Amino acid sequence: MPTQWLLTGGAVLGSLALLACGSDPTTSTSKTCGASGAAANITATSSLSFAPAAATINAGQSVCWQNGSQFAHTVTSDEVGAFNNGLAIGDTFIHTFANKGTFTYHCSIHAVMTGTITVQ
Repeated sequence: MPTQWLLTGGAVLGSLALLACGSDPTTSTSKTCGASGAAANITATSSLSFAPAAATINAGQSVCWQNGSQFAHTVTSDEVGAFNNGLAIGDTFIHTFANKGTFTYHCSIHAVMTGTITVQ
């Protein structure tokens, strides 16, 4: 019984995390970053990592994240309010970085998933 509760509780928490992220007009259901025109494509993996973990782009360019795993994930900026989007299995999320700097992010469901975008 405790195992069943943990599995159910985890599914509920994952669903709540996705709901809490809200919707973003740059979320896509195209299922692929390849045709997005983004300067960098990043995959959220089943091994609980972002691949690649770091990307460098120019100011004004976009990054596309794709959930290529069997789990729900988020792409959540470490800077509160910068970007926060849920990624259901197979979904994509595109964010344009207008300013130069280093931007770190994580998956709010899986704390071990982190990444960095460097904007030149």
